[in-house]
Amino acid sequence: MLLTAFGCAREASKPVTANQPPELSSNVDRPEETKLDQKTSLENLDKDHELKAYAGATETTGEVFKRGDGGTKFVVEFTTKDDSKKVTEFYKKELGDGKTDAKGIGTSMGMTKANGSVIVIAEPAGTGAKVKVTLISYTKS
Repeated sequence: MLLTAFGCAREASKPVTANQPPELSSNVDRPEETKLDQKTSLENLDKDHELKAYAGATETTGEVFKRGDGGTKFVVEFTTKDDSKKVTEFYKKELGDGKTDAKGIGTSMGMTKANGSVIVIAEPAGTGAKVKVTLISYTKS
């Protein structure tokens, strides 16, 4: 007896990216962004979006982008002498979610009281941590 299967071809499987921070996942929809000629800071995120600044942070960059979906993205990178676990615990208290993996990479996610969507990624760096805060907000109509 000969059996023939029709339409049973399988696509090569794609790598699974589950359980990664959204910024590192290939499954996240990424609208077009335009970098604006303005700067931001942890102080601005605190004042304008109610996300507490991390004490003892040394800022390295603060950029602003206009997104194709109508939002504005604020990205602040900083270093600290504190380890990534301590930074992640701080932002977990602020945002309601956070964990650190076996490599010491911490991820915190949530919303600010001013409805800003935030992702914080803290990576070990020497005797401290390198941190990237990404906050996306939408103007209320």
